[in-house]
Amino acid sequence: MKTLTPDQIAGRKEQAARFVENVLDDPERAEEIRDESIESYAERRKFQIVENPNGGSMQKFVANPSKADVLEQYVQVRQERDELQRQKDELQRQLDSANTLAKGNPRRRTTPTPSKGDLLETINTLAEENEALQDQLDEIAEIATAPADDTRSEEDQMIERLDAIIDLAASESEDQTESGEDETELGEE
Repeated sequence: MKTLTPDQIAGRKEQAARFVENVLDDPERAEEIRDESIESYAERRKFQIVENPNGGSMQKFVANPSKADVLEQYVQVRQERDELQRQKDELQRQLDSANTLAKGNPRRRTTPTPSKGDLLETINTLAEENEALQDQLDEIAEIATAPADDTRSEEDQMIERLDAIIDLAASESEDQTESGEDETELGEE
C-alpha cells in the first residue's frame, strides 16, 4: 500500500480525471472521478493517507521483513509495471488510430484526438517508467537469488538479502518522490 499525503492524492485524482477526459475521451467518468472524495479515491486506489509521511512517528523500514512482505512488494512493482505497459499500449493504439484518421477525411473525426507529439511524449514517459520498474525488479531478483555464503547462517543471509531489497525499494521510492515522478498518474482503472 503506497503512503501519500492528502495533497498528493488530490493531485493524482486530478491527473486521472484529466487523463480519462482528454485521452480516453470520457468526460462523464472524468467528472465522477473529480466528484469522488479523497478518502474514497485513496481507498479505491489502495493508497494510505498520512499527514506527515516523513515524520518521526511513522515506521520507515521493517527490521526483518517476512518473505511474504517482500513477495507482496515484488508483486506490487510488477503490477505497476504491467499497468504502465497497458497504458502505453493503449496510447500507442490511439496514436495509430489518430494517424489513420489523419490520412483519411479530417471531417470524419467526431471527437478531438490528442496531438501526435503529446501521445509520443506520453508513450516515452511511460516507457521510461516501465524501464525503471523493470530495473528495480531485476535488482530485487538479483538480490533474492544471490549465491549463498557458507560462513553465515542461512537466516542471516536471508535477512541481509531482504534488507538490501527493502533499501533498494525505499531508495527508488525516494528518487521518484524527489524527481516528481511519484506525482504522475496517467490512467484510471
